[in-house]
Amino acid sequence: MNKRQIILDFTSLLDVIMIILFFFILFARIETDNAKAVLDGDKAALEEQQAQLTEQQSQIELQQIQLQEDKEKYEVLIQEEEDYLNELNSSENAAAMNVAGIHEFSQGTNLKIKLNMNNDNWRLDVFSGKEPIGEVSNDSSNNMTKNLSDILINNGYTKDQTILCEFFYNGNERGTSKAYPTSEEVLKNIRFSFVNFKFSETDTSIFKED
Repeated sequence: MNKRQIILDFTSLLDVIMIILFFFILFARIETDNAKAVLDGDKAALEEQQAQLTEQQSQIELQQIQLQEDKEKYEVLIQEEEDYLNELNSSENAAAMNVAGIHEFSQGTNLKIKLNMNNDNWRLDVFSGKEPIGEVSNDSSNNMTKNLSDILINNGYTKDQTILCEFFYNGNERGTSKAYPTSEEVLKNIRFSFVNFKFSETDTSIFKED
Protein backbone atom coordinates (compact mmCIF):
# COMPACT_ATOMS: atom_id res chain seq x y z
CA MET A 1 0.00 0.00 0.00
CA ASN A 2 1.46 3.34 -1.05
CA LYS A 3 1.22 6.64 0.78
CA ARG A 4 -1.66 7.90 -1.35
CA GLN A 5 -3.82 4.96 -0.47
CA ILE A 6 -3.05 5.39 3.24
CA ILE A 7 -4.03 9.07 3.12
CA LEU A 8 -7.28 8.26 1.30
CA ASP A 9 -8.14 5.57 3.83
CA PHE A 10 -7.37 7.91 6.71
CA THR A 11 -9.55 10.60 5.15
CA SER A 12 -12.49 8.24 4.85
CA LEU A 13 -12.07 7.18 8.49
CA LEU A 14 -11.90 10.81 9.57
CA ASP A 15 -15.13 11.54 7.71
CA VAL A 16 -16.83 8.69 9.52
CA ILE A 17 -15.54 9.93 12.89
CA MET A 18 -16.72 13.48 12.13
CA ILE A 19 -20.16 12.21 11.20
CA ILE A 20 -20.33 10.20 14.42
CA LEU A 21 -19.21 13.23 16.46
CA PHE A 22 -21.78 15.42 14.69
CA PHE A 23 -24.63 13.08 15.54
CA PHE A 24 -23.34 12.66 19.11
CA ILE A 25 -23.26 16.41 19.61
CA LEU A 26 -26.68 16.77 17.96
CA PHE A 27 -28.28 14.13 20.12
CA ALA A 28 -26.59 15.49 23.24
CA ARG A 29 -27.95 18.97 22.43
CA ILE A 30 -31.44 17.54 21.88
CA GLU A 31 -31.31 15.68 25.21
CA THR A 32 -30.02 18.81 26.93
CA ASP A 33 -32.83 20.88 25.45
CA ASN A 34 -35.38 18.24 26.46
CA ALA A 35 -33.97 18.08 29.97
CA LYS A 36 -34.00 21.87 30.18
CA ALA A 37 -37.59 21.95 28.97
CA VAL A 38 -38.54 19.40 31.63
CA LEU A 39 -36.69 21.37 34.27
CA ASP A 40 -38.35 24.60 33.14
CA GLY A 41 -41.74 22.89 33.30
CA ASP A 42 -41.02 21.53 36.78
CA LYS A 43 -39.80 24.96 37.88
CA ALA A 44 -42.96 26.62 36.54
CA ALA A 45 -45.09 24.00 38.28
CA LEU A 46 -43.20 24.54 41.54
CA GLU A 47 -43.56 28.30 41.22
CA GLU A 48 -47.30 27.90 40.59
CA GLN A 49 -47.60 25.60 43.63
CA GLN A 50 -45.61 28.11 45.67
CA ALA A 51 -47.93 30.89 44.54
CA GLN A 52 -50.95 28.79 45.48
CA LEU A 53 -49.45 27.99 48.87
CA THR A 54 -48.71 31.67 49.44
CA GLU A 55 -52.26 32.58 48.53
CA GLN A 56 -53.63 29.86 50.78
CA GLN A 57 -51.38 31.08 53.61
CA SER A 58 -52.66 34.61 53.10
CA GLN A 59 -56.25 33.38 53.20
CA ILE A 60 -55.53 31.40 56.37
CA GLU A 61 -53.97 34.48 57.98
CA LEU A 62 -57.00 36.57 57.00
CA GLN A 63 -59.30 33.90 58.43
CA GLN A 64 -57.29 33.84 61.64
CA ILE A 65 -57.52 37.62 61.89
CA GLN A 66 -61.28 37.45 61.29
CA LEU A 67 -61.64 34.67 63.87
CA GLN A 68 -59.68 36.73 66.40
CA GLU A 69 -61.87 39.77 65.73
CA ASP A 70 -65.02 37.65 66.05
CA LYS A 71 -63.66 36.14 69.28
CA GLU A 72 -63.02 39.59 70.73
CA LYS A 73 -66.51 40.73 69.70
CA TYR A 74 -68.07 37.68 71.33
CA GLU A 75 -66.00 38.22 74.49
CA VAL A 76 -67.19 41.83 74.66
CA LEU A 77 -70.80 40.72 74.17
CA ILE A 78 -70.43 38.02 76.83
CA GLN A 79 -68.86 40.51 79.25
CA GLU A 80 -71.65 43.01 78.59
CA GLU A 81 -74.21 40.27 79.20
CA GLU A 82 -72.50 39.25 82.44
CA ASP A 83 -72.31 42.89 83.56
CA TYR A 84 -76.00 43.33 82.79
CA LEU A 85 -76.92 40.19 84.73
CA ASN A 86 -74.74 41.27 87.66
CA GLU A 87 -76.30 44.71 87.60
CA LEU A 88 -79.76 43.15 87.43
CA ASN A 89 -78.94 40.86 90.35
CA SER A 90 -77.50 43.78 92.29
CA SER A 91 -80.62 45.81 91.63
CA GLU A 92 -82.82 42.93 92.73
CA ASN A 93 -80.72 42.41 95.85
CA ALA A 94 -80.75 46.13 96.61
CA ALA A 95 -84.52 46.22 96.17
CA ALA A 96 -84.92 43.21 98.46
CA MET A 97 -82.68 44.80 101.11
CA ASN A 98 -84.60 48.08 100.85
CA VAL A 99 -87.85 46.22 101.40
CA ALA A 100 -86.33 44.42 104.40
CA GLY A 101 -85.05 47.72 105.83
CA ILE A 102 -88.45 49.37 105.42
CA HIS A 103 -90.14 46.37 107.00
CA GLU A 104 -87.84 46.58 110.04
CA PHE A 105 -88.53 50.30 110.32
CA SER A 106 -92.29 49.77 110.13
CA GLN A 107 -92.08 47.08 112.82
CA GLY A 108 -89.92 49.25 115.06
CA THR A 109 -87.08 46.69 114.99
CA ASN A 110 -84.71 48.94 113.07
CA LEU A 111 -81.43 50.32 114.41
CA LYS A 112 -81.70 53.11 116.98
CA ILE A 113 -78.91 55.20 118.47
CA LYS A 114 -79.43 57.45 121.48
CA LEU A 115 -77.10 60.16 122.70
CA ASN A 116 -76.74 59.47 126.42
CA MET A 117 -75.41 62.59 128.14
CA ASN A 118 -73.39 62.60 131.36
CA ASN A 119 -71.45 65.82 130.97
CA ASP A 120 -68.08 64.92 129.41
CA ASN A 121 -68.68 61.18 129.81
CA TRP A 122 -71.40 61.01 127.19
CA ARG A 123 -71.82 57.95 124.97
CA LEU A 124 -73.93 56.54 122.16
CA ASP A 125 -76.29 53.74 123.16
CA VAL A 126 -77.06 51.38 120.27
CA PHE A 127 -80.34 49.40 120.03
CA SER A 128 -81.83 46.91 117.62
CA GLY A 129 -85.46 47.78 118.11
CA LYS A 130 -85.76 47.96 121.89
CA GLU A 131 -82.90 45.58 122.58
CA PRO A 132 -79.55 47.19 123.51
CA ILE A 133 -76.70 45.74 121.44
CA GLY A 134 -73.80 47.97 122.47
CA GLU A 135 -72.52 51.39 123.39
CA VAL A 136 -69.88 53.72 121.96
CA SER A 137 -67.97 55.74 124.53
CA ASN A 138 -66.87 59.31 124.00
CA ASP A 139 -63.65 59.33 121.95
CA SER A 140 -62.32 60.70 118.69
CA SER A 141 -64.79 60.43 115.82
CA ASN A 142 -62.56 57.90 114.02
CA ASN A 143 -62.38 55.58 117.04
CA MET A 144 -66.09 55.95 117.67
CA THR A 145 -66.84 55.12 114.03
CA LYS A 146 -64.73 51.98 114.27
CA ASN A 147 -66.41 50.93 117.51
CA LEU A 148 -69.87 51.46 116.03
CA SER A 149 -68.84 49.46 112.94
CA ASP A 150 -67.68 46.59 115.15
CA ILE A 151 -71.01 46.61 117.02
CA LEU A 152 -72.97 46.44 113.76
CA ILE A 153 -70.84 43.61 112.34
CA ASN A 154 -70.96 41.62 115.59
CA ASN A 155 -74.74 41.85 115.55
CA GLY A 156 -75.15 40.52 112.01
CA TYR A 157 -75.37 43.70 109.98
CA THR A 158 -73.70 43.46 106.55
CA LYS A 159 -71.94 46.27 104.75
CA ASP A 160 -74.32 46.22 101.77
CA GLN A 161 -77.46 45.93 103.90
CA THR A 162 -80.03 48.71 103.95
CA ILE A 163 -79.92 50.10 107.49
CA LEU A 164 -82.53 52.69 108.49
CA CYS A 165 -81.28 54.21 111.71
CA GLU A 166 -83.00 56.65 114.05
CA PHE A 167 -80.75 58.97 116.04
CA PHE A 168 -82.25 60.49 119.19
CA TYR A 169 -80.82 63.29 121.32
CA ASN A 170 -82.06 65.90 123.78
CA GLY A 171 -80.94 69.30 122.60
CA ASN A 172 -81.68 70.85 126.01
CA GLU A 173 -79.33 68.62 127.99
CA ARG A 174 -76.08 70.17 129.11
CA GLY A 175 -73.14 69.22 126.92
CA THR A 176 -75.29 68.21 123.95
CA SER A 177 -74.04 71.12 121.86
CA LYS A 178 -70.55 69.65 122.19
CA ALA A 179 -71.46 65.98 121.80
CA TYR A 180 -73.92 66.39 118.95
CA PRO A 181 -71.41 67.41 116.19
CA THR A 182 -69.13 64.47 117.00
CA SER A 183 -72.09 62.08 117.06
CA GLU A 184 -73.34 63.35 113.71
CA GLU A 185 -69.86 62.99 112.21
CA VAL A 186 -69.71 59.37 113.41
CA LEU A 187 -73.06 58.61 111.73
CA LYS A 188 -71.87 60.19 108.50
CA ASN A 189 -68.53 58.40 108.57
CA ILE A 190 -70.12 54.99 109.12
CA ARG A 191 -71.60 55.28 105.63
CA PHE A 192 -68.13 54.80 104.14
CA SER A 193 -68.25 51.22 105.45
CA PHE A 194 -72.01 50.60 105.36
CA VAL A 195 -72.91 52.16 102.03
CA ASN A 196 -76.70 51.84 102.52
CA PHE A 197 -76.70 53.26 106.04
CA LYS A 198 -79.31 56.04 106.33
CA PHE A 199 -80.23 57.90 109.46
CA SER A 200 -82.79 60.39 110.66
CA GLU A 201 -82.42 62.74 113.63
CA THR A 202 -84.95 63.46 116.32
CA ASP A 203 -84.53 66.08 119.07
CA THR A 204 -86.64 64.65 121.87
CA SER A 205 -86.67 67.99 123.72
CA ILE A 206 -89.29 69.33 121.32
CA PHE A 207 -91.76 66.69 122.57
CA LYS A 208 -91.37 67.65 126.23
CA GLU A 209 -93.84 70.07 127.74
CA ASP A 210 -92.53 73.18 129.48
